[in-house]
Amino acid sequence: MLTQLHLSSNHLNGTIPSFLENLTQLTWLYLMDNQLSGSIPSFLGNLTKLTWLYLKKNQLTGPIPSSLGNLAMLTQLDLSVNQLTGPIPSSLGNLNQLTGLAFSENQLSGPIPSSLGNLIKLNWLYLNNNQLTGVPSSLSNLNSCTIVILPNPMSLVPYDIIVSLNNERAKFDRLFVR
Repeated sequence: MLTQLHLSSNHLNGTIPSFLENLTQLTWLYLMDNQLSGSIPSFLGNLTKLTWLYLKKNQLTGPIPSSLGNLAMLTQLDLSVNQLTGPIPSSLGNLNQLTGLAFSENQLSGPIPSSLGNLIKLNWLYLNNNQLTGVPSSLSNLNSCTIVILPNPMSLVPYDIIVSLNNERAKFDRLFVR
């Protein structure tokens, strides 16, 4: 039974293969740093034993499937450096085991969902270099988060949220807005 699949930096191209749907015991799926294209298949949300999902540095397009919110055991999710569009699904706020979440350098748009404030185990959160339009005050719930990189411009972040994010409850070592 296959539990870990590491195919990073293998010059893979084409779409994410459908045979992965049958690998129901997978805990780690690394497909980063390839030339995979097309959309992220919603069937990945059925691989409920996944703890790490890395699809970073490909050429993936389209929206982030809301089905990824079904991955209750997921601790790391990195979809950075693709061409993903649309909003961040609010269903990702269900991933209460997440310690790392990265969506940097895509074309995501819309407000950052307030449900991300439910991810209280996050150690890092990267949302920079997208077209996101707002920062919810619920991010001040991320007491364990040491690195938060939010979208620019700074004018999108209300002053009371900046104060709240830097207060004694939220123990951020680094808060960046770029």
